[in-house]
Amino acid sequence: MVSSNVAGHQSATLLRNTKKPLEVKTMKVLSILQGIREFINKRLAFVCAWFGLAMIVFIMMYTVSSVFSSYVLGKPILGDIEIPEILLPVVAAFIYTYGSAQKKHVKAEILSAKFSERGRTLLEGIFYFVASALYGIVTWQSVVHGLYSIKIHLATDVLYVPVGPIELVFCFAMAVFSLHLFLEGVFAFKAFAELPSARHQEQPQQG
Repeated sequence: MVSSNVAGHQSATLLRNTKKPLEVKTMKVLSILQGIREFINKRLAFVCAWFGLAMIVFIMMYTVSSVFSSYVLGKPILGDIEIPEILLPVVAAFIYTYGSAQKKHVKAEILSAKFSERGRTLLEGIFYFVASALYGIVTWQSVVHGLYSIKIHLATDVLYVPVGPIELVFCFAMAVFSLHLFLEGVFAFKAFAELPSARHQEQPQQG
C-alpha cells in the first residue's frame, strides 16, 4: 500500500516537472507573439493607414484635376479611370489592418449577444482564424498573380503603369492583415482559456 502511494507521488511529481518546461516554452512563445501583435497594432497599422490615406489624397487630386481639365481645357487627364482602378484595392488593403486593430470595423452581434462572455470569446477566436486563413489564401494567390504580371510585363492600357509591383504591395498589406487576424485569434483563445466556465462560476454561489 505504501509502495503504491510512493509510486503515485513520484508519477505526480514527474508530471508536474514535465509540465513546467512546457508552460515556460508556451509563455515565451506567447510573449514573442504579443510583441509582434503590439508592433502591428500600435505601429505598423498606423503606417499602413497613412499610406492608404496618402493614396486616397493622390487619387482625389488626380480625379479633381482631370475633371477640371475636362471642363476648363476640354481635355481630361489620361488615366483618370485606371489610376483609381488599380490603387483603390491597395488603399482598402492598407486600411483593413488599422480598422481592425482600432476596433473600428462594423460588428453584427445579433447572434453572439445571446452567448456568455466565454462563448463570445470562443466564437470571436474561431472567426479570427477563419478570416486569417481566407486572407492568407488571397495573399498567396495575389503573390502568384503579381509575380506572373511582372514576368509578362503586364501594364495598364493608357499610362502603361506596371501592374505587378502594385499587386505585390497589395500582397504585403494583405499579409499584414492576415497575420494580424491570426494573432488576434491566438489571444482570443488565450482569453477564452483564462475565463471561468459557467460551472466554476456557479460553485461559489452553491457554497
